[in-house]
Amino acid sequence: ATTRPELLPACVAVLYHPNDSHFTHLAGTTLIAPYFNNAVPCIADTDVQPDKGTGLVMCCTFGDQTDITWYERHALPLKTVMDDKGIWLTHTGPMSGLRAPEARAAIINALQEANLLPEQKHISHAVSVHERCKQPIEYRVIPQWFIKIMENKELFLTKGEEVAWHPSFMFSRYRDWVTNLGWDWCISRQRFYGVPFPLWHCTDCKAVLTAPEESLPIDPTESTYPGGACHCGSTALVGETDVMDTWNISSLTPQINQATVASHGYANALPLPFSLRPQAHDIIRTWAFDTIVKSAYAQNSIPWTSIVISGHVTQGNGKISKSTGGAALTPQSLLACHSADAIRYWAAKASPGVDTAFSEEQIKVGLRLQTKLWNALRFINQQVPTKPTTSAPLDPINQWISSKYATAVGLYKANFEAAEYAKALESVENFFWNDFCDNYLELIKDRFFNPDKYSANQLNATSQTLYAMGYHLLQLYAPFMPFVTETLYQKLYRSFEGGISIHTSRLTDAPALYSAEPITEAIIEIVNQVRRHKSEAHRSLKTPLLGLDITVNTQPLAIGLLAEEATITGITKALAVTITTNTALPTTVATSMELAPEETVTL
Repeated sequence: ATTRPELLPACVAVLYHPNDSHFTHLAGTTLIAPYFNNAVPCIADTDVQPDKGTGLVMCCTFGDQTDITWYERHALPLKTVMDDKGIWLTHTGPMSGLRAPEARAAIINALQEANLLPEQKHISHAVSVHERCKQPIEYRVIPQWFIKIMENKELFLTKGEEVAWHPSFMFSRYRDWVTNLGWDWCISRQRFYGVPFPLWHCTDCKAVLTAPEESLPIDPTESTYPGGACHCGSTALVGETDVMDTWNISSLTPQINQATVASHGYANALPLPFSLRPQAHDIIRTWAFDTIVKSAYAQNSIPWTSIVISGHVTQGNGKISKSTGGAALTPQSLLACHSADAIRYWAAKASPGVDTAFSEEQIKVGLRLQTKLWNALRFINQQVPTKPTTSAPLDPINQWISSKYATAVGLYKANFEAAEYAKALESVENFFWNDFCDNYLELIKDRFFNPDKYSANQLNATSQTLYAMGYHLLQLYAPFMPFVTETLYQKLYRSFEGGISIHTSRLTDAPALYSAEPITEAIIEIVNQVRRHKSEAHRSLKTPLLGLDITVNTQPLAIGLLAEEATITGITKALAVTITTNTALPTTVATSMELAPEETVTL
């Protein structure tokens, strides 16, 4: 039984499972292929599936990859039935000049007429098809060019281990690929265009001639052999028509970059290895592996010290591509609806090595962030239009935000060093939204609206801190939202900082952590309790408090809060504040308050 009767003239053996009692009597015999009457051996092989079809399978050269395995394992002859255009050859009788589907119909008809087809039925089965065109794959034996890799697996594993993989588990894909390699690297393709092999074939002595290095680049299909004649004296030379595999070229990107820089007078500027290769996980077996092979062979080096593996963007059941219906999600179509920064923000939320679903909602979050950052920086500029020239000791609130910034920067740098860009963004997000916007800006607004309530040192410390925090926020967000950060830098900071771009600025070390954090944390807790009380009473946050009683559990904290009474009254709208100490208090701070009565408006 066969699903490919058009391959009958290519049949070179019939196989059965050695434990299949139905066919063990065929051992050592030959069978006659129907219609074409060629004798083929009957061979036992454990790869045969006894429960598939009749349990007796014909091996043709070639119907599928299993046929290739049997052809090599049993040293079977090669019978070719089609040309390089998929047309059946003249010796295939009624199938001559036809392609596979038509040839199949023709041989079935011929078998029926010869009374050689006892049964026919419909089945469903898996067929290997090309990834893009979705056409069934046919196998042919033709000369190819290879790079030897099978004999150097251990070298490639060693070189792969010298590279820092991010995330680290992606190295297992590389290791599995190298370990399970079953053939050398085929670097030739039979296409109309590509980088040519600079080779010529002598039709007389069959020698292969390579172009002298000084004649490169050269296309052998357009130019004659630069050496004139073969060493046998023949001038009957034919240029190689194959072109190089894409990966054979792209695997040279480190060397190409190196040569490009050297051609501009910086010969020693880019020695291998480079620092970083970013790429997706589906081409670890091609781009990453092939690049490591080339660097190992050419320089006995690794091409880069680190490799960062990204995931795919998915939609539905697979990655976004034209073949899976994602053609509408082009950069142009997204940019027609969303800003580049918002799209980039969404992309940066995906962790390395992890596929992420396309999310328009996440892009909208990026747009809200863009707006929030713009408004925050404009507020800073309104309050601190020029760079402060005085340096004032930081009060507790400015010490607190400086400590929070130092913590955020530490996480930011550590995550970027580990190529965890999504976690780096998360550290900025937490600082910007929670610490800076929700708390710090609310705590210091009253200092600008009612400056007469605060000391000169508090005002100066706030101005210098607020200016610095705005500048540092632009630096932190610059890798993720390059356009809005650059625009704000040019408008608000460039004339004072002097750098040509926010992207060329250097993120300096964060200030040391301060010890005054408990005071500000207590103020924030007081504010939260006041806001909660007003919300539960269905009153506006601007509603005044007739009185606010604060109890804390230590005397130093009470003294610290007393020094920040103006800040507390400014943000809570309390008309009077009392601060007492109770060492038995189970929490750090507790409050009680009285809301001002609601106003009655007569119309």
